[in-house]
Parts: sequence; C-alpha cells; structure tokens
Amino acid sequence: MSKKIELSVLAAHHLASIALLERQGLSPWSERQIDAELAAANQVGLVAAERGAVIGWCCSRFCGAEAEVLKITVAGSHRRQGIGALLLAELECRLRGSGVTTLLLEVRAANAGAVAFYRHEGFASVGRRPRYYHDPQDDALLMRKAIGQGRETI
Repeated sequence: MSKKIELSVLAAHHLASIALLERQGLSPWSERQIDAELAAANQVGLVAAERGAVIGWCCSRFCGAEAEVLKITVAGSHRRQGIGALLLAELECRLRGSGVTTLLLEVRAANAGAVAFYRHEGFASVGRRPRYYHDPQDDALLMRKAIGQGRETI
C-alpha cells in the first residue's frame, strides 16, 4: 500500500460518509444502525481515510475477554490494497489493550473473498448458522481468532 491512509476513531461526523460507503456492500447497514454503534459504550470503531475521504471502516463490540467484529467495509475501488487488514490490525491492538483475548465474527458463507481474508488474518471457522442471511439467503460462517493480551487502553 503506497498511499497514505489515516486511521481515526469512529465519530459522529463520519456517519454520512460511512452510510454512503455501506450502500456499496452486500449487507449494508443503515445510518440508524451505524449511529447505534456510535452510542454503544462497549464499542470500538475505526475509520480509514485517504486525503480526507472515508474509504473504509470497522466496528466491534466487546464484553470481558471477547469481542465481536461486527463490520469491516472498504470502498470497492480500494479493496485488495491492505486497508481491511490495516483496520483489523488496529482494531485488534485496541481491543487487546482492553483485555480482549478472543475475536469472533460471522460472515456470509458464500462470500469467498471475505472468508479468505479472515482466514489469512488468522481466523478459523468454528461453526455455521444455516439460512442466517437474507437477500440473498445464505448461511453464516462463524469464525474465531485468539489475539492474546496487551497493556494499552482504548
């Protein structure tokens, strides 16, 4: 990745840009869903920007030693350039610093690109939820990753 990508903490002023980005994805979140994540006390969210334009974002919720990665979205024109990995690495660092040792997520089983990405990033399949997703209907693949322990705080 030769471009300068800036990461920042998810904030209310990112809402409109993220909602626009979400509309490009397979399972887009509404502004209301994104806003609810902003309001959650137990969430960690990040935004990736290039020259001030939001090109990716991620969010998670944590409870004790576990966190669930709820969303990683990268603009179509910026995919396969390491931005998702950059967001995930920073998310892991921040969560680890708060005592999280395990990351969980679910992904559409038919989304081969996302499944391959998560496997490459160290996640392993641990289960399946049949017919979990709709429009189009698909199973959810449950994945898990151990991330260890750190000292930083969120």
